[in-house]
Amino acid sequence: MLPEFVFYDIETSKGSCHKAEIVELAAVYKNQKFRPYMLPTGPIDLHCKKIHGVEKVDNNLFKNKVKVGPVLGQKEGLEKFLNFLKRIEKGNGVYLVSHGISTNDDKTLMECLEREGLINSDICLQCELK
Repeated sequence: MLPEFVFYDIETSKGSCHKAEIVELAAVYKNQKFRPYMLPTGPIDLHCKKIHGVEKVDNNLFKNKVKVGPVLGQKEGLEKFLNFLKRIEKGNGVYLVSHGISTNDDKTLMECLEREGLINSDICLQCELK
């Protein structure tokens, strides 16, 4: 059996992956979709707002001036993403394919998962789903 492939894209609060937080995480597997908005603890950089249109006002997120919801916390959103992957994985593994490979989506995702205590980045290339 071959591994499953999940395509994903993230939008972040900062232009570099270091200390960036995820504001939107979209993933697709066959006909299944995963797309929560996630509230960053800090501000969203102006440069990022111009790219993805997401801005934080108080504890709300707006995309292109329209309020979005529901909005999850960072850890809750990442846990739900891992559960989405677990439901797909059937003993053959899951490969994540990033839309933003040139923008370090993979590094940012791994850093966020590690920051929330959900994985150890030393094993990020072949991490087991907890």
